[in-house]
Amino acid sequence: MNKLVIGIFLLAVTLQGCTFETVEPKKAIIVKDSISYSKTIAPITEAKCNDCHSANGPGTGDFTTYVGLKEKADDNSIYNRIETLRDMPTSGSGYELTDTERNDFIAWIKQGAKNN
Repeated sequence: MNKLVIGIFLLAVTLQGCTFETVEPKKAIIVKDSISYSKTIAPITEAKCNDCHSANGPGTGDFTTYVGLKEKADDNSIYNRIETLRDMPTSGSGYELTDTERNDFIAWIKQGAKNN
């Protein structure tokens, strides 16, 4: 009987220290080897940026051309707005970048913002 009581006591003490918590899985960020401006970045800017970032638009910079977008990539302003501040596209614009689009933009910039 003493062994049973001691066993139950040890089991209770052991289980008292256990805690359980729910952990959300992290999203995997898959970076493509080479992000294509013409196949990946230009379609994103056409769909979600060019209404504001065009020659006559209210946004600074013309993203309708590679040259205009490359200028913002080179001075890191587009990286800052897309990744650091995460305020582009602006709220109320009706546009939003998906995680994949945001990751593609960042990877493209880090890969040298090539015209490919």
